[in-house]
Amino acid sequence: MATLRGLQHRVARLFRSSPLNRRVWSLALPVMLSMTTFTAIMITDTAMVGRLGSEALAATSMGGTAFWTVMSLFIGAAHAIQILVARRFGEKRLFEAGNVLYTALYLAIIPGGILTAVCIQFTLELIAFLSHGERFSDNAISFLRIRFLGLTLYFIIFILRSFFDGIGRTYVGLVSAITSMAANIFMNWVFIFGHLGAPAMGADGAALASTLAGIPGILVFVPFFFGKAMQALIRPALRLPDMRVLREIVLISLPTSLSELVMNLSFLMFYKIAAMIGTNAVAATGIVVSILSVSFMPGFGFSIATMTIVGQSIARKQYRKAYHGAYRSAAYAALVMGGMACMFLSIPGPLIRLFNEDPAVVEAAIGALVLVALGQVGDAYGMNLAGALRSAGMVYHVLAVYAVASLGVLLPVAYFMGVYLQLGTGGLWSGILVWILVLWGILAYMFSGNRWQHIKI
Repeated sequence: MATLRGLQHRVARLFRSSPLNRRVWSLALPVMLSMTTFTAIMITDTAMVGRLGSEALAATSMGGTAFWTVMSLFIGAAHAIQILVARRFGEKRLFEAGNVLYTALYLAIIPGGILTAVCIQFTLELIAFLSHGERFSDNAISFLRIRFLGLTLYFIIFILRSFFDGIGRTYVGLVSAITSMAANIFMNWVFIFGHLGAPAMGADGAALASTLAGIPGILVFVPFFFGKAMQALIRPALRLPDMRVLREIVLISLPTSLSELVMNLSFLMFYKIAAMIGTNAVAATGIVVSILSVSFMPGFGFSIATMTIVGQSIARKQYRKAYHGAYRSAAYAALVMGGMACMFLSIPGPLIRLFNEDPAVVEAAIGALVLVALGQVGDAYGMNLAGALRSAGMVYHVLAVYAVASLGVLLPVAYFMGVYLQLGTGGLWSGILVWILVLWGILAYMFSGNRWQHIKI
């Protein structure tokens, strides 16, 4: 009976109008909405390209995953920027918070430009390795080369959004995301199907639309730098990169970038395993990823709220608030993602047919979607606890967890079930389910202690 009352009390806390609950939602909701715009772009791309057939869909799915694998290096840096800005802002060291932004922008433009050139040069070799000789490889090569042209643009967007997230103005990233979404969807219509005098470029048109949409996504940040409250952060406007700050960004972002890279490389290899099963398995995997983004992106929004609350609370030595903020945010994420999972389990077929009506692709995708829906609550807690531990400074620990889980669990299980046992796409995605549950258990154990409270960054 006492256990039941305790559970009722915990659930009731989620629906009270407390300062902590309001803080979580005020931080998470704009990020959720902004990430939902990325979901809308992904869904629109998949739905529009899906009309062109399974080969075009497989090409954009694999090419898109390869693009975001490279972007994971930048995403790790963006996490580091948010962590540093949140900590310095919480300590009232405003000029130093601004230094983080300026130094990061130099990092985006110079190394980002070099990485763009390298990626374009080796696109052919990358797709040849991943595609396992399937027919969609030529489409994937041209798609990915166009997407790589936008690497630096999207790195700048992630930096600017992370800066504003770190100072608690998460709504700014929402404005940028909505602008990019509107531009991307409009240009999809123009370039994929050839409207307004443009050539019908097919899958390449989707890549071009996504690349060009980064330009308005950057420009809309500019007005938010005006106003008295921002002057202490951004003046003087012309600053050289701060080598001490650069070192901090690298030290914090390196393990985060590596953990993101390991995870994304694992997903690239996951696509390679799917290619061993066949083109339909790759196309089905792309559809399932697009549908899952409806659940994943709101969960990611709560993890951003977790990082900001934990970072600022630790800076003020409010460790209890950091702990409860992380779990409160994770609980909200679990409610949202659990609700999405119920929808996935109820109507998997109709959802999949929105993207492609090929019976073989639909059949392959249904089992995968049902399987991974079972892990959505665990994914919600895993994402938020990983964000909390990173914000507290345990970035190397999180890296180790993701490396072991991705390389030691996800890929072996996916290959064994999908290829060796010939269970197809459903067997392939069982690796994702096991991976999610393993991450949840390990990260929850790590956050249950108090070591994370005393790490200096």
